[in-house]
Amino acid sequence: MSNMLNEVFLNDVGTRFIVTLKEDDIVVPIDSATVKTLNFLKPDSGLVTKPASFTIDGVDGRIEYAVESGFLDELGTWKIQGYVEIASGNFSSSIGEFTVCGKLA
Repeated sequence: MSNMLNEVFLNDVGTRFIVTLKEDDIVVPIDSATVKTLNFLKPDSGLVTKPASFTIDGVDGRIEYAVESGFLDELGTWKIQGYVEIASGNFSSSIGEFTVCGKLA
């Protein structure tokens, strides 16, 4: 996984989570993916799956999700993993972590 933030803030909107899918450290071209999701494990309420889109065209193996209102609603450590389905198989990214923090004011 690459381009991950380590820290985001409670109730942020528009934060982009970007995941790169690799196999044996080689980027997997996913431009033919029929399913693209980002799976988030929240600290308290479990797994949430969000539809993902290509950052460019999928040849770079990257998918992303832009946070909508109400999603980042729990403080603490979250986990994230990308998932795609292509003709040659189903691929998951490595699992990343980020922290949702409170705001100062």
